[in-house]
Amino acid sequence: MFNAKLSAQAILLSLVFNLSSVSSAQAAPSQSTGKSQSAAGKNKASAASSKSGAPSQNSGASQAAIRAYCNQTWSKIIGKWLLADGNNHVTITCEISSDGSLGDLSVTSSPKSAEAEAAAINALQESKPLNLLPSGMSRAKITIVFDSKADPHGDSSSSGSVRLDPI
Repeated sequence: MFNAKLSAQAILLSLVFNLSSVSSAQAAPSQSTGKSQSAAGKNKASAASSKSGAPSQNSGASQAAIRAYCNQTWSKIIGKWLLADGNNHVTITCEISSDGSLGDLSVTSSPKSAEAEAAAINALQESKPLNLLPSGMSRAKITIVFDSKADPHGDSSSSGSVRLDPI
């Protein structure tokens, strides 16, 4: 009986994981460390596997291509991101052209932190040039979310995501 209950839980968890990876066209890898990140980029994001090759709505690009683009972009950015002290949530949005060039940035943070915003902007700027957009997508809105907790003693955790919405 115990094994049957355990197997049912494993199947349920597997289904939840598979559904969540299929339904999202964004990358959201997470990193936790015992020490703050360095400029050398000690953190590496793992790419989520794609289950769908269907074209997305309002774009000629497939969900798989968009998901891969988001994962590649986050992997590029996280290696450049230096954490600001405190509990920070920073969101950067802007338009991105097919050649990977960015328009004007909109940056918000909660709680408001100029240091956290500057760290996020710097990570994005140092990650340029971004890759070409997926085939079939001429321009999009890119949203990059940076979440971190760091203290002066070196304890830290971080996560983030990249979302790409066709325009």
